[in-house]
Amino acid sequence: MTGFNLLADRILRWLYFGLVALAAVWAMASLSWPFGSDQGIFSWIGDVIHQGGMPYRDAWDIKGPLAYYLYALAQWLFGKNLWGIRLLDLAFLAASTAVLGRVVRDLSDSVIARWACLIFILWYGSGSFDNTAQPDGWASMMILIGIAPLAKASGRFTLKSLVMAGLLVGCAALVKPFLPFSC
Repeated sequence: MTGFNLLADRILRWLYFGLVALAAVWAMASLSWPFGSDQGIFSWIGDVIHQGGMPYRDAWDIKGPLAYYLYALAQWLFGKNLWGIRLLDLAFLAASTAVLGRVVRDLSDSVIARWACLIFILWYGSGSFDNTAQPDGWASMMILIGIAPLAKASGRFTLKSLVMAGLLVGCAALVKPFLPFSC
């Protein structure tokens, strides 16, 4: 390895670890972020569910029902607070990042997979408090987790991978229904 390549490798390693530290700081800081208007509505409907009510009857918004039940789940797991839904959001991000890393590693190599995962986390975190912890992002993450095993199966699908893909894509539709007449 030449001196320039060694220096470039060292710089890239420092840059990578610096960005990993930045992603970790973002993840910790996101736990203290307030709700945006959408999260407040979803949390209210989750609270109504948590108290025995029903979405669309006792509380109404235009998202799919699974979005409200995920907010109710966060309240059930972590109590009524602002950070519980952020923990659930980080869990979705961690799961989808792990799947993304596996797929990219299988298609290229582990260095590119690590960078892809880091860039994905930083890109998601750049959405700020109002655009993270949102059902739209979770729907995309569910689809990624569901179809990633199919993308690398090379036509040899297992029943388990097909059922998992169908289940997660179906859940994504229950979070963010497709409305062909909407703009």
